[in-house]
Formats: sequence, C-alpha cells, structure tokens
Amino acid sequence: MLFPDVSPSREEVFAALANALVGERTRIYLDASLLIHTYEISLAARDELFDALDGFGDRVRVPIWAARETWDFMRGRISRRPLEGPASRLRKDLDRFRAEALRYVDDDTVNDSSKEDYQNQLDAALKAVRDLSNRVANYEPKADVTTARLMPFIEDRRLNSDLIPILEMVGKTAQVRAAHNVPPGFADSPGTVEDEPSEDRPVSKPKGKQKNPNGDLIIWLEALADCRMTEADQLVVITRDTNKGDWTYKPDKIKDEQGRPQPNAGLVTLPSPLLVLEALRDCPKLSGVHIVSLEMLAHVLQRNLRIQVPSLAAALQSQARESAPHTITAESEIPAKAEIEVAAEPTFDSADMIYDYPQGDDIDGLLQTLSLEGWDVQNEAVRQMEPLLRRANRDQLVQIGRGLVGAANDGALEPIELLERVFTDSAFSIPIRSNMLIGILAEIFVAEYGDPKKPIAQPGLIALIYAHENDKELAGAYASVLSRLEPQRRTYLGLPTDHADPIPLEVILEGKRLRAMQAFGTSLLEEDAPPSRALRRSGHETTISTADLMAEISREFVVPASVLRPDSILTSQLQIPENIGYVQWGPNTGANLR
Repeated sequence: MLFPDVSPSREEVFAALANALVGERTRIYLDASLLIHTYEISLAARDELFDALDGFGDRVRVPIWAARETWDFMRGRISRRPLEGPASRLRKDLDRFRAEALRYVDDDTVNDSSKEDYQNQLDAALKAVRDLSNRVANYEPKADVTTARLMPFIEDRRLNSDLIPILEMVGKTAQVRAAHNVPPGFADSPGTVEDEPSEDRPVSKPKGKQKNPNGDLIIWLEALADCRMTEADQLVVITRDTNKGDWTYKPDKIKDEQGRPQPNAGLVTLPSPLLVLEALRDCPKLSGVHIVSLEMLAHVLQRNLRIQVPSLAAALQSQARESAPHTITAESEIPAKAEIEVAAEPTFDSADMIYDYPQGDDIDGLLQTLSLEGWDVQNEAVRQMEPLLRRANRDQLVQIGRGLVGAANDGALEPIELLERVFTDSAFSIPIRSNMLIGILAEIFVAEYGDPKKPIAQPGLIALIYAHENDKELAGAYASVLSRLEPQRRTYLGLPTDHADPIPLEVILEGKRLRAMQAFGTSLLEEDAPPSRALRRSGHETTISTADLMAEISREFVVPASVLRPDSILTSQLQIPENIGYVQWGPNTGANLR
C-alpha cells in the first residue's frame, strides 16, 4: 500500500521486512551512514553486523556514492577516543558527589561508622573508579582493523552505477525536490537565513549540509537504477538517517500482537509514501519498499530471523544510554523504610497473566511504558522503576517481573542488569524477590490464560532463573509456577529446580553439514522445518561454530548453555542448511524431549 494504515501492525511490519530480507529477488542497499557507523562501534558489534549481512549473500549491495562517502570519511578520519569524554564527566561527577556528601555527613548520618571512616571508605572507592576509568580513557578504536574488513566488503558488493546520467538528473531536480520536501535527503539541503540578525536574534546557522547535500538522492537513484536492471521485487535500504523525516516517517501508534494500538516509541519506521510511489513507478517489478534503521534491523534479525546480534544490540544501547537524561525525580525515590507490606507466602494464579493497570500510579505507568517497542524507552523505564520497587505491591511486583522479561527478550540490556542487582542484593526483601521471580517464571513458561507454553528466553534470563534454583528462600516462588508444568515435565529439555544436570548432545554431521541433533535419544532438529522453526533464516546455507549452535539451543529450549555437552569441539565450524530447524515441541504437542 502506498498509504498504509494510520496504526500499522508491528508484527506485520517486522514480518514483511523479514520476508523481504530473505527473498530471492530482494536488493538490500547500505547507506553511507551505516557503513561509517562501523568505525563507531566495538569490533564484536561490527563483526556481528557484517556476518549477518554476509548471510544475505549477493542481495546486499553498496551504491557507489555510499562507497565514495565512506572512503572520504576513512581517509579524512581524525583519531578519536570515545571514552575520553565520559571518563572526564565521570571524574567531575565523582568530585562533585564527594564534596556534597562530606558537607552533610556527620557521625550520626552513617549508623555503622564514623564520619572519618566513611570518608576513608568513600575516598578508596572513588580512587578505584578513577583508576579504572583512567585505564581506558585514552583507548582508540582499531580503525585499521575495521578498514581491513570494511573495504573488501564494499568492493565485493559495490554497484557499477553509471553516475553521469544520475548526476545530471540530480542537477535538474534536486532544487525543486528540496523546495517541496520530496524525499530522500531534503533535510540535507542548505537553508538560508531569512532575516538580518538583531539584538534579540543572533545569526542563525544555515540548515542542511553545505558539502554533499544531495548524497542521499544520488544513492536513492542508484538503487532505483539497480532495481530496474535486476527486476527486483523488494527494495530494502538500511540507514542511520531515520530521524530527520526525509527518508521515513514514524507512525504515532502501532498495533501490538492483540491488535491494540500502542504508542510507537520510534522503533518502527515506514518509508515516505512519495519514496514508495517513485520506486513503484520507476521499477515495474517492485512490490515492496523498506527503509529501516539499524536498530529495527537488529530487532528483526533476532526476533524474526533467529540471527543473534547481542554485541550490536549492546553497542546501540550504550550510545543511547550516554546521551539519555535521567528523569527520576527526588520525590519518586522511596527509601527502604517506606516499603509496602507484601505477603510473605508466594502464590501464583492464572489471573496474574492479565493486568489492567488498576493502581494508575507511577509504577503502572512505567509498566505500560516497559511494554513499548524500542530499547531506549524500555531502558529508561527500567531506570525509573528501580527506586520504586520497594513501594510496589504484590501484583505490581509480579507484573514488573513479567515486563522485565518481555523487554529483555526484545534485547534491552537494562532489565537484566536490574534483575541481577535485585537478586544479589540482600537489601531487597525476600517477598520482593519472590514475587518478581513469580512474574519472571510466569512470563517465560505460562501462556496468557494460565496454561503452560513453550518457553523461550534470552541468555541472561536463563542464567538468572537457574542461578537461584537452590535458594531455599525462593523455593516457594519456583514451586508456585513450576508446579503447573509438573504433569508435562518430560516435554521440556530441562527446567529450573532440575539443578542444571548435564545434557549430552549427539551432533550428527554429513561432512561439515549439520543433519540432526539428539538429546536423550530424542531429535531436537529436523529437516524441512517451516520458517517459523528454522534454526537460521537468511535465505541460504550459513556457517556457525558449535559454540554458537549451543547458544541457539540454549535459547530455544531454555536451559543454560553451560550444561549442554556436545560430542564435537566447540570451535569447529558447522554448515547450517537453510531448511533445518527445531522440532515441534512444548505442552500439548505430544512430543517428549526426555
């Protein structure tokens, strides 16, 4: 559709992009902003991105103008120290905290020590933090290593565009396109200062780019020419420029899995209708256009295509965290003595899977925010929720556990970090931890109406629920949820409170190609699996290590990777056929895994 629904379905948008990425006649174009960004993330994140793109084969193309912009950036790049600024700000904040703390602390402030003892402990702690920050403040990313990987990647995929007619078209149309806000790239067009500066209005900085203002348009016209020549049926552009409104627009609301309109936190972007119109007009075989951000790509890779990119997700969130404001107010920070009474006896009921935010307070508001898509908004909700935990009632604590699981399974980092703090800090009471654990287990193992379901969980969640399985103080919380699974215990490869017994795996190969895998004599994989159960979806055969395969098995069957005992070397490389996938398993499938 040229003009899609006002509130499109999130799942339909993600599924359409996933299907496009693996389509045989798809062309995937990389913008210069994406290629240049590989210099600004960790090597692990960069490798995950390149490996994922490699999986799509020759469908991935680099417009020659994007290659040229990346080359210019690389040659003129000034050596940067990305940790220098944060380290400097950290030192200033530490000095400010020390000065303010010592203004107020006296012998009565800290119950278990004198003011002098507190000051000595504080100075030692601050020195340790300063020393750690100083050790990495001058770190310079290994630009040469990135260049050595990036330049061959570009060379193998660059378009052989005839730029002269494209540049002639740009010369004829760029000005009128910019004047009428026709995408792409009109936000880069140089602006002019409307009036003379005055006393109350200083000189305005011209908008847009003074150099290479039409780069996006050149890249777009290259992509259209390539789509025409190859008779592509899907056009995908991956770019970092999705916030200016000159490639994409962001629907105000999107429908969730139940079809309910929810605020769009900015993750879901759709191409400008004028871009779609131009593409469909110029490329007769084309049926779909997708302009996506790197974050949206990472979500679809992990959620829809089962291609895990945790380092890339972490890198994208680390940048957001550095610039995100901390919006918790002092009035919201509730001291421990204000903790609400929570029932000591942990219980779980099917009604806990349905919650209509009856309290209407700050916590309920954050729970609703936590359910939105987008790592930035989810992580910010977690930051604001932490100081409110002691004021949450029993029902809210259960929902907090559920909400943190949902956000963590989406790839957000801070839910796991919060859970690790809560479950290792004795300052949080047993009822708080128990009721949050009930929510965690319920979200992983129980369906919306209270019946057992096939679980899936992020590695940090798996580690958490197995790390505390022997904690007697939490035994009641485990039992309240897992007792529902007891009649179908053999349906699961493993469950918390099984005490993480080793699971031997037989990896069956044909040469280096993976043909099957068995545990306890039962097949975990099958050939000709549907796309929904594919081990990897990239459109053709891929290669991964045995260790990576164990990580995939861990996520799918919700058992710690550390208990899996494959009969092959973890570093060995395996070829994964396109059609191999997981067996159908879970409650009510009739399949027993042990």
